[in-house]
Amino acid sequence: MQEVSGLAMGLSITSPEIRGLELNRLGVVESAIEELDAALRPVAAAAGAADLETLSAENDLGALLSLLGRFWEAKPHLVRALKGRTKALGASHPDTVGTSYNLGRCLSGLGEYEASFPHLSRALKGWKKALGPLHPRVSLASIRYGKALLASGRAQEAYRSFSEAHDAASESVGKTHSLALAALTGMGESLLKLGNPPFASVLLGEAFTISFERLGPGHIQTVSTAVALGRASNAIGRRETARKLLSSSLKAALASDDTTYGWTRTVILAAGALAGVLQDAGDTFGSLKACGVKALAMMELPFPAREDELRKHMELAELLLEGVSISHGEAILAKVAERFEQEFGPGSPGAEEASALLAASRRKRKGGSKPARPRTRKRPPR
Repeated sequence: MQEVSGLAMGLSITSPEIRGLELNRLGVVESAIEELDAALRPVAAAAGAADLETLSAENDLGALLSLLGRFWEAKPHLVRALKGRTKALGASHPDTVGTSYNLGRCLSGLGEYEASFPHLSRALKGWKKALGPLHPRVSLASIRYGKALLASGRAQEAYRSFSEAHDAASESVGKTHSLALAALTGMGESLLKLGNPPFASVLLGEAFTISFERLGPGHIQTVSTAVALGRASNAIGRRETARKLLSSSLKAALASDDTTYGWTRTVILAAGALAGVLQDAGDTFGSLKACGVKALAMMELPFPAREDELRKHMELAELLLEGVSISHGEAILAKVAERFEQEFGPGSPGAEEASALLAASRRKRKGGSKPARPRTRKRPPR
């Protein structure tokens, strides 16, 4: 898979050392966070919270935490960085504009879309004024703004934002660049939300073909586009095409060694889309297996796990143990028990229940007792 830098990952980082790192490996990002965190405290203590070096570290630390999906940790760092840089450098300074972008991206990740819009808009206008309308950072900000609009249900506005990004990126870096492909995918997703799957499938098909040939089947952009194209194909009745596309894309995603938050989210979306297509086709067993892959990926996210969600995963595991996919079911139970212990402490009722079901399943495979609490097969979660 193609290596990507911090800028290509959609971050605005001040430190040239961090900016030069290849940030699509979990270990690299975590090491960079540890170094920044360790350096921030003595610098802040010696020079003060308003010191420019301190503000730079706050910005970079918040950006990297966002990359891992730890948005709730990133937010206070970015708020402090934006406040300090605005006061020290002014609202139009490139570093201030970059922090506005990072904060908007973070807030969008938290689902605080209305709060993210002013920051993303400010970054878009600031970069457009300072760098010109065709600069890649302007396209990047337009894409991020479009994603926030789309997630908040404003699909028509999102389409315009993606369209502007695509036009600018196509002219500045070419139609086959990842920025142009991301914008084209966003246009297709917007059309799908607007109820126009035939036109959406045309745009998404074009984006997927270019991405597959240029970036490869395992690239995050290729898989993301395949997910959207699979949904569009299913919506217009091309169910077998959608199944094959989503199945191969999910395999490519699972084979990747990228472990960042964005990639895990892509696996979740691919598995969820495949489960939906298989369920529509009447393949309940296949849909359950895809839901199992989705559940395992969801438990890898850095967000706190709610008890109700963990219990849903436990129920799915029990369905999988009923002759559908014992390996998936046992893997989910093991992860559920682990997450229950992390969130609610060792010996919590949920952890003990999941561990008991796992032990019973293993005994059954070895010829012992049957798994506890046999359940009637249900439709898989969508």
